[in-house]
Amino acid sequence: MMAMTGSILMTVAIGLERYVAVHYPISYSRTTNDAHALKQRVANYLIPVTVVSVLFNITKFFEITYAYIPVLPANESNLIDDFPHGNDQTVTSNSKI
Repeated sequence: MMAMTGSILMTVAIGLERYVAVHYPISYSRTTNDAHALKQRVANYLIPVTVVSVLFNITKFFEITYAYIPVLPANESNLIDDFPHGNDQTVTSNSKI
């Protein structure tokens, strides 16, 4: 779920970047020619998307399911044979060929 949220937000961030590039072409062209432009764009888009995705899905980390699985002691392992095994049937044939 968090990856899906991040994917949607990343698509919005790319759309926002394209909007800025079309609306302010001169300013965008100057920033892309900068030596630190790639690191700056990663910081401006990827980090907020990651933070918002985690914050949006933080409640998923607190959903806990409790399942009780009994563990038999070593000396009581033969009790398993006392339980019915469903439709297990042994078919034997006494026909002679």
